[in-house]
Amino acid sequence: MPMHSQCVRCTIRRVQYQYYCNYQRRTESGCFQDWQYYDSRCDAADAWCGGDQALLAEAEAQAHRLVPVWQRWFRTLSTEPIPALRMDFLVERAGGGTGEEGGDKQGGAGPSVAVTTLELTELGFSMFGWKGGPDCVFKAVAMNLPMG
Repeated sequence: MPMHSQCVRCTIRRVQYQYYCNYQRRTESGCFQDWQYYDSRCDAADAWCGGDQALLAEAEAQAHRLVPVWQRWFRTLSTEPIPALRMDFLVERAGGGTGEEGGDKQGGAGPSVAVTTLELTELGFSMFGWKGGPDCVFKAVAMNLPMG
């Protein structure tokens, strides 16, 4: 079963865009191959978790809790501002559903999904499918250029 990826594009201040995809296979060396991208959040919920919107919302909430942690970490690396970041998270189903952090449909304890960080990239990402992406990112870059 493929793991799923929630890809987040953000400026140093906040999440600006996110999209959903999953890989269909892994190579012997562990590389992800044959990515499938979803046109909408609803399509991702249908493909990942049988339409369970609460489960997808739980995955999003976990990923969004990691965003400020990684933003703070990036800020410790340099005194220069980082205008834009790509953060990719792996989402794995860990329970039966409902998306409630207290348990799953079978009454088990803990969250129904596990979210881990896959990749962090400073200004190294595509903006396909993100209609306002180039404008948003290039404005953030321009605002962070040194003056004089």
